[in-house]
Amino acid sequence: MAHILIAEIEEKPLTAWMLFVYENVLYYPYGGSSEEHKNLQHSLAVAWETIKLGKKLGCTSFDMWGASENPDDTTDPWYGFTEFKLKFGGKYVRYIDSYDFVINKPLYYAFNLANKIRWQILKLIK
Repeated sequence: MAHILIAEIEEKPLTAWMLFVYENVLYYPYGGSSEEHKNLQHSLAVAWETIKLGKKLGCTSFDMWGASENPDDTTDPWYGFTEFKLKFGGKYVRYIDSYDFVINKPLYYAFNLANKIRWQILKLIK
């Protein structure tokens, strides 16, 4: 059900995608890539290997998950990400927003506070 594809050079990861397969759909919810060796097109290589994996697993659809609000708005911070995905011949699909169903409010708020602090620390050390 879960797969991770990594493009690397000299044992150094350049692009990694986390993938899930469910009911003949290949989902790409998380991934990242380095600016290093960008000329090697490592994101495209992982995308192509992902498509091949999906076909091998019998998937009939590939959900690349997430895009800008308006795929034509070049000022949107997600524009490049969206454009990259659309280059594979897919179509832009808009779904309703997702929401959290909170069962334990104190734990939920503690987790979100810790996550916010974690992101602030990561931005500081970047």
